[in-house]
Amino acid sequence: MANGIAKAADKPAEERRFAVISESRISGVEVRKLLNDAYADENRNGFSSDQMLYLKLHASNKLHTVPFSSGQRLASAGEEHPGAAYVVIEGEVDAEKDNFSVRLGLGSVIGLAEGFANSPLCMNFSAVGHVTALIFPMDQVLRGLQRTNPGIKAIVRYTAARIIDLEKSL
Repeated sequence: MANGIAKAADKPAEERRFAVISESRISGVEVRKLLNDAYADENRNGFSSDQMLYLKLHASNKLHTVPFSSGQRLASAGEEHPGAAYVVIEGEVDAEKDNFSVRLGLGSVIGLAEGFANSPLCMNFSAVGHVTALIFPMDQVLRGLQRTNPGIKAIVRYTAARIIDLEKSL
């Protein structure tokens, strides 16, 4: 996602958009059908790895959703990490930093890198219309990371630092 946003930085503000999947809403039933079709096709129905991951997360019964109303702030720049990260599964979110803004759609991840790095957020995130997001409680995510392979931990830390550096450079 950070790479997509960085590539969009050169576009005019009204064209800056990021989404893993272009639809604005996909129901749980549709997600399961897409996943079943993808698993039945050796080419995964042309889905990228990002799209497959989004579909798997959306279909998970282990993650809970949280609603946000229009204009509601999901997170603010400079605030200590709020203890949760989000994946947008319905609606859009405006991400803003200084004079830069981007519209985030389905599959956009908010606050996960900052949660791994225990770093303050770099951008303000506000709901555009109704938004539903999957919530990742960072205390549980970090507990799971503590029990993982040291090589995986290093990759996660490096990736989180790279994402935060990209966000700061916008």
